[in-house]
Formats: sequence, structure tokens, C-alpha cells
Amino acid sequence: MLKKMNLNRNVNNTVISKLQVSKVVGLMGQAQRVQAQRVQAQRVQQAKRVQAQRVQAQRVQAQRVQSQLFLSPSIVTPKRVHHISQTEIYTTNDVLNIELFDNKKIMIYSHYSKNGKVDTYNYYMINLFSNLVDTVFILSNLPKDKWNTSKANIHVLNYDFKNDMSNLYVFIMRYQLLLNKIKSLFFINDSFLVVDKPVFEKKIEDDFFSNKHVEHFQGLIMSKNPIIHYQSYFLFIQNPIISKFIEYFKQTSYPVNQEDAINKYELGISRLFLNKHIKYFCYSSNPTAVYPYEIIQKYGLIKRQQLLSTYHITQQLSYNQIQALKNKYIHNSELVEFINSYSRR
Repeated sequence: MLKKMNLNRNVNNTVISKLQVSKVVGLMGQAQRVQAQRVQAQRVQQAKRVQAQRVQAQRVQAQRVQSQLFLSPSIVTPKRVHHISQTEIYTTNDVLNIELFDNKKIMIYSHYSKNGKVDTYNYYMINLFSNLVDTVFILSNLPKDKWNTSKANIHVLNYDFKNDMSNLYVFIMRYQLLLNKIKSLFFINDSFLVVDKPVFEKKIEDDFFSNKHVEHFQGLIMSKNPIIHYQSYFLFIQNPIISKFIEYFKQTSYPVNQEDAINKYELGISRLFLNKHIKYFCYSSNPTAVYPYEIIQKYGLIKRQQLLSTYHITQQLSYNQIQALKNKYIHNSELVEFINSYSRR
């Protein structure tokens, strides 16, 4: 009997010990869970602090950029210079009458050729816009007899003032009184090719000729390098700011080189117009050099330099990428011809 009682006591002690162990294990598990939750909460707080710091840094950077945009008098320091006399600026044999300007939509196409020829992609752009605007002015370093144009509203003017903004400056100085009478102005240069024609043509007609946007100052691409500005290879200006646009050129000196042209005009025009007094609009803030395929998809175009071996290596397409682009748009004869003629092999 005594032996049986001792056995029962041992069994009870074993049960109690198991319960105690289970309780201890449970408490340890709960403590671990609490600790894990505490660690997780600390991580969340740390992530919130990092995010707040990032937002603050972005706010400070935005304020710095905004300050540069409206206050900085000089971003690019001019290097080699090319001066021009007042006589050269105002002396011309071109005779342009008021009917070409009066209440007209005009396009100015700045063109430069190193090899003395006009490429087919230049003709594509000229012919497209000649059907959309009233008057097309081609500012080219090539003489008129090098251009095969027969449309009455296309006018070839021999301009060789080293860069696009220098060409535009001289044109505005010569015809400022007539330009004050125009309805709207496209300024386009030859630094890009149209890859997807249907996409590009629909974008142009829908966004610039359908009254979808009523902004006075429009562009295709906004860049943030070195400051916020519209890239100058495609700009659109319309009344009531045409006179302000012309006045800016009159108050600003001739750009003596490419760096000076960028600082005074590409950046300067944006500093002038990107403010609360002017209605402005840009279709993309992605730089073309970084997102070429997105730009092709949205606007159907690509910067010419991205197909050339002379451009910065980080902004070039590879040989295989160029060939893939050519194969995809094989029916675009202008693109294929340019790649076959100029692109690296």
C-alpha cells in the first residue's frame, strides 16, 4: 500500500514537472514573440525615419533646383567663342513678305549637314509639318539648290551660324516685326529621327493641332540636367507670349558657342516661361538619353546621337540594339537609310 502511494506521488510530481516545463516554455515563447514584435516595431520606425529623411532631402533638392531655375544667371560657362558682327546679323538677301507671317502658324526647322547632303529623314519632317502649318522656314547651312522642295509654303534660307539657337537668334533679329504678327511657332531641329511614324504623327496632330492643350509654352521632353528645362529640339510657342519670346531674344546677346546657346537660350527660355504667369505643358519628364524605348513608345522618336558612335558611350545604343530597332521598323525607309549610312558597324 505504501509502495503504491509512493508511486502515485511520483506520477503526480512528474505531471507537475511537465506542466511547469510547459508553462516555462510558453513564457519563453511569449517573451520571444514580444521581443520579435519590439524589433519589428523598431525596424518600422527606422524605415519611417529614413523615408522622412529622403522626403526632406528631395524637398531641399527641389527648392535648390527651383532657385536655380529662376535665379541662376549662368549655369554653363562658355569656352571657345565665335563672334558675329551686327552687320552680319542684319544683312541678308532673303525677301520675306508679311503674308508668310500674318496670323500664321509657322515652323522653323534648323538643319546642319557635315557631308553637304540632305537626308531623307529631314524631308519627312519638313513634308509632315508643311501639311500642318501655314509656313515652313528651313534654316540650313546648305544653299537652297541642295534642297529638293517644291511646295509653295516651304522656304529654304541659308543660315550657318554654328548652332541651332544662333540660327534662331539671327532669324528673330532679322524678322522680329513680322514674327510679332504670327499665331504660333514650332521650333524644331534635326537632332532626332522619327522611328514609329503613326505614333509620332498622332501625337503631333492630337496634342498640338486639336486644341487639346491651350498652354502657351509646350515641349515634348523636360530635362533636369543641369536644371529643369525643356529640351530645345522641339518647342511650341503661341500667343499671347510670342512677343515675350521675341523680346527675350532682343534683350539677350548672340550666343557665341554651343555652351553659351544652352545657357542663354535652352535654359534661359525655360527660366523665363516656367512660372505661374505662363501656361506651360510638357509631355514627358524622362530624358531621352536615359529612356530611349519609353520615348519611342510614347512619341515615336529617338535622338539621332544615340545611333552614332560619336556620342557619349553611356547614351549610345549597342550595335545589337540598333539592328533590332532597324528590323522592327524595317518599313521606315528614312530610319533604315540613316542607320545604314551613319550608324557604327
